Amino acid sequence: MTPSTSLPSAVTALMTLYGTPGQAGFGSAVFYDVIKPGADLEPIAVRYYQHFVGDLWERFGKSAWMRTGRNYFVITQGRHSRNGRQV
Repeated sequence: MTPSTSLPSAVTALMTLYGTPGQAGFGSAVFYDVIKPGADLEPIAVRYYQHFVGDLWERFGKSAWMRTGRNYFVITQGRHSRNGRQV
C-alpha cells in the first residue's frame, strides 16, 4: 500500500495504537492489504512476517521462524476448526 492511498479509519486507529509495518524491533505492528476473495492467505502472512522480522529472516532462515507457527483457526470446505476441534 502506498502512502498516498487512504486507509480505513479503523486501520489508521490501530496503526496509531500499535504501529505501522516496520523492522525497528519486535513488538506489534498493523499490516493492511486488500486481497481477492479466496486468495491463499498463508503466503501473504509469510510475506508480512518476513518484512516484520527484517534482516533476521535471512540470518536465521525461514525454517527457524516458521517452526514455531501454529494454525489456530482453519476453514476447510465450509467446516471450521479451532485448535484441531470442529466448531
